[in-house]
Amino acid sequence: MPFTPEEVQLFQAAFALSRLPAGPEDYSRMLAEAGFAVQGTRDMSREFKPTYELIPRLFAARRAQIAELVGTDAMAQLDTVYPRILALCRDKMGYTMVNAVKSP
Repeated sequence: MPFTPEEVQLFQAAFALSRLPAGPEDYSRMLAEAGFAVQGTRDMSREFKPTYELIPRLFAARRAQIAELVGTDAMAQLDTVYPRILALCRDKMGYTMVNAVKSP
């Protein structure tokens, strides 16, 4: 299921992205444009999905430390945005490992 325009804006703001790559071929093209030779790709989505059950527990366990580091205003923003981002990552994102080497 593709991202809605609102979800794309959320990711761009959260991760300071100027654009959101559309898929594995986009990363391969970007790497090639930067002078890398792509050796292969692997879909890692299934391996990453379990982390989205672990991350909220780790976040909750370290919430006080995170709040101390970022401050109460930023923590309030995290409390609002973070669950949405995690849900989008879990439900809509895929994860690809790209093996590339820098061309001579």
